Order: sequence, then structure tokens, then C-alpha cells
Amino acid sequence: MAKEKLERMMDEMKRQKKMTITNELMEELRGTPLVMPAVLPPNISPEAMRQFIENQGKNKPLPGGVNPAPCLIQNGQGEDYIPLFTSMEELKRGNKAFPLSLNVNFDVAAEIVQKNENVVGLVVNPFSHNLVMQLNRDKLEPNVEPAESEEITVEQYHALARRQMEAAYLPSQLFEKKGEMVGRLCQEKGVLLREMYEELYQEEVACPYTEEDFELLTLNISDSLQVTQVAMPEKNRYPHLCQSVIVGFDRETDKIWYYAIVYEGKGKPSSLVQVLETGEPKNLGEAPAEGSEITRVMELMQGEG
Repeated sequence: MAKEKLERMMDEMKRQKKMTITNELMEELRGTPLVMPAVLPPNISPEAMRQFIENQGKNKPLPGGVNPAPCLIQNGQGEDYIPLFTSMEELKRGNKAFPLSLNVNFDVAAEIVQKNENVVGLVVNPFSHNLVMQLNRDKLEPNVEPAESEEITVEQYHALARRQMEAAYLPSQLFEKKGEMVGRLCQEKGVLLREMYEELYQEEVACPYTEEDFELLTLNISDSLQVTQVAMPEKNRYPHLCQSVIVGFDRETDKIWYYAIVYEGKGKPSSLVQVLETGEPKNLGEAPAEGSEITRVMELMQGEG
């Protein structure tokens, strides 16, 4: 993969303590998709915010009229840089809260720097390789020291954390670990869900949920089939977030199903959404009436079988 080749080249550059960026390395930088942390504008419309939340983690264009600003980090002299990362794993190395991220190429990021005279340059993987490019000074300097990032609003943070949990983190853990994760969910219940949320919040914003905020109902449909419905917290339940999720697990086939009852806003009918093992959401239309969600999900699961 392109990012792996780029990271190997930066590993070697760091090992040899070289300061000169070769033409080959520059070519790899320009040809590798990079991740840039960003912050939403304060005047973003509710509709644009909805689209942004729905598209988190997907390779889709930004909603029209939304222009996120790049987050900045500073070196020891207080100079601002735009951080770029070769992967989400690299971004998380610094334990900083970057809940928003954009896929960009190097030339786009460089153009942002050159249009802003207050930004000195770019730094690639500042928490590991620390490759510094002082584009506005036309020279290279080592040793950027990461500082605090800019922040989104607390409300946006809560909405994005819930979206990440409900649409990405929880289903990915279930699809990856299957019976082990289902067992933990049924045994540890709200304790486990609270811990998972704490992993997303880290230390930048306090996790607002307790184990009592989650209610679980597990039904053993047959000797092999089990269905669990998790009522998600009412706190910070903004439109397009989950009222509940329903997890199906067949021990014989080792198959997981993941469905969500999605709150669409006051006075609007909720939606039924299935998250596939690929991570792709599939909107199944209006959700069934309260109390009949598991029955409807069972019909869908049996239809797949």
C-alpha cells in the first residue's frame, strides 16, 4: 500500500536523522491519501450538521457550503502547523481529541498553508515520524512539539461521539469478535458500553454516560439464535442518532446482525437501519412501532437466511 511505503521511507529518514526531503519522498507524499484533522465552522446549519454526522467515516464530499478549518498544533516557539497523518492509527497516537477528519492530498494541504501567512507549514505524523515542512519559509526544520488542538462545540462532540459509537465502533467490535463480544455485552451490559464510550471520549471532554443509562433485553429465540436490544441513552440524543440497537447472533453459523432504530427528530417517524459487516449502513425505511422492533428484525434476519 502507498501509505506503508511512505511510512517506511519516513522511518528510514528518521533513523538516519536526515533533514533533506528527497524527490522520491515528495512523490510518495503527493500520491498518498492523507488525513487532516478539522473543526466545523460555528455557524453550520442543522441540515449540514446532519449530513456531516451521517457521512463520518465515509468517502463522501462535504455538504454544500460547509468549509471546515484545519486544526493546528504548535511547536515550542508557538508557531502554528497543520498536522497531516498517513492513517487514523497515526492520528490517535497522540491521544488528542480529533473527532473530525478529512481525507486530503498533500497539494491541497500545502495550498491551505500558503494562503495563510500565520501558518508556518505542515507536519506529517507529528506523534511518530514528525516530518516538518516549513512551506511559508521555504526551508525545513526538525522537532515540532505538538500542542493542544482547536475544539468543536461540546454538543457537536457528543453528537459525533455517539455517531461513531452507534454506527462504527460498536458494530465493528461485534462483527470482529462475534460470540465473545455478544457474551460480554450480555454479561457486562451498561458497564461495557460505558467503557467503550470512555475510549472514544478520552480526556478532552468528560463522558456523560453511566451504566444506568443503558437498558438491555436479551431473548433466546432458539438453541442457537439470540437477540439483544440495547436502549441507548436519552442524553444527547440528537436527530439521526439511535434510540436503540438490536443485535442478532447465531451460534451455529457464527453470524452477527446489527440493526438500529434511528431517531429522526421530534414529530418524525424513526428509521430502521441495518449496518452490514462491511460497515455500510442500509436504510430500511420507517421503523416498526415501539414494542414490535424485535419481531420485525427477526423477520428480516430469517429472510436473509
